[in-house]
Amino acid sequence: MNAVVRRSATAIDAALSPGALASGAFVQNPEFWKQELANDIAAALPLQAAAHRSDGWVTRPAILRRVATLMGASIPATADRIIAFGDAAQILGTAVALETGIPFCVANPRAATEAEFLQTGTLHAGERVAVVSVHLDAPDLLESLAGHDVVVVVWRALISRPADATMLAADSRIAAEFSDAGMVAAAHEGGDAA
Repeated sequence: MNAVVRRSATAIDAALSPGALASGAFVQNPEFWKQELANDIAAALPLQAAAHRSDGWVTRPAILRRVATLMGASIPATADRIIAFGDAAQILGTAVALETGIPFCVANPRAATEAEFLQTGTLHAGERVAVVSVHLDAPDLLESLAGHDVVVVVWRALISRPADATMLAADSRIAAEFSDAGMVAAAHEGGDAA
């Protein structure tokens, strides 16, 4: 019995591996694949917290791997570093860095002092950086990063909130994969989350 379970898990891991996903072996329809991911994230969310927490899905390797694949696909090869911040920053930063092969750091944009800004990793002046986050929680992050003399090439959040609309419309580098309202609906009703 255990051998069958192991083989099944290995087959799933192989189908969901970055190489298989990139080659299209698993992803025949990217929009369907993205919708399935959204539904899986929503299903893993604690109902009382809905899309405001990430602890339900970040602890599930199959979901986290697909999130890293989705977010990593939007990071240009010219990026020197990934900056993760906010909810589950260590986990998300690690996953996307493993997917892309780009080094990462974890930042705290609300740090009281310069010494507290970087929680993990390094950041060097002149680097082209890609920001990843679960939410668009820090509207002042771009200004803070400009003060570190880095160039933000893209900022990808997994889930946007209604309050993020102005920020999303104001800067073409900023985008979110899913909406908060869609995630809440999917978590409560099992519907579409995009």
